[in-house]
Amino acid sequence: MLHVVGAPVSPDDAGWIVARLFADGHADAVAAAHIIETGIARELYAVALTPAHRDAILRHLEECPEGLAELHGRLLRDNRDRMTRHRSDPAKPHGRVREAATQR
Repeated sequence: MLHVVGAPVSPDDAGWIVARLFADGHADAVAAAHIIETGIARELYAVALTPAHRDAILRHLEECPEGLAELHGRLLRDNRDRMTRHRSDPAKPHGRVREAATQR
């Protein structure tokens, strides 16, 4: 069984995701579909996804089969954690803008 973001995904559920990602047509969605498809074809244990790929999958999991509930939850937490880190990182451009604004 393929693991996506640490969540087990059955071949049927992976097919469900892949079909929706290809139908989406967005470059990140299609790339994520290819990665998952390759993972299934090669019988890999897990696949690596970029944050953009993860977001593309998450967009299609709002109303997903029961078997994808764990993946949906993990992707939601991952997205929330990335947004929290991004907002609190002073090295990011928005952090420097805020610092400059408060120094005036």
